[in-house]
Amino acid sequence: MRLTVLPLLLLLLLASTAQAELKGTFSVPGQATMTIHYKDNDHIRLDTPSQGFMLISPEGMYTVLSQGGMRIAFDMSGMGDMLKQFDTKALDDFADGEPPTITATDRKETVAGFTGRVHTVTMGDLTSEVVLTDDEDVVALTEGFLAAITRLGQSISPHSGLDIEAMLHIIRDTGYPGILKQDQGVVLRSLETVEMGDAFYKLPENIQVMNMGGR
Repeated sequence: MRLTVLPLLLLLLLASTAQAELKGTFSVPGQATMTIHYKDNDHIRLDTPSQGFMLISPEGMYTVLSQGGMRIAFDMSGMGDMLKQFDTKALDDFADGEPPTITATDRKETVAGFTGRVHTVTMGDLTSEVVLTDDEDVVALTEGFLAAITRLGQSISPHSGLDIEAMLHIIRDTGYPGILKQDQGVVLRSLETVEMGDAFYKLPENIQVMNMGGR
């Protein structure tokens, strides 16, 4: 697993105190941007310009793509069952590896108008940097991003031995549980409060839904 995703994994399950519905835009390696709409952990939507969007709602987790001029939704809840026939040992082995360490530096950096502190992330022989902040809105947006990643990861490898509590303790100890920037990874470009309405976090009407588990 690339080192650039490690700070994201460390932020899993952070409790948000912000009440506002948020829209954040990130630049992402390999694509132009990714937009995250976050209302709460049951109302999250991740949009990419060319690949459709991922939706987390009380009804489930879906990926919506355009194919041949039509939009198709894939129910991700059955993904774990589908992958049982494949070897997910590599994912589970990562969970059992040496936990990363995060060390604050004396440097600060401003990203998208938010001031954060630069931290060094070390795991084994690999070292990277991440800019973290304690801004409540950024922390809340981070939680939305990571809630989606967590749900997807659980679908792929539901029995992973990943020690969430240990990782959470590490990131909370920094005092800066919101992510602004990663080396060769995501970078926050903008953040604003919005009111999208409940329909925005639901599947489009009459859309074809396919189950990833084949049921």
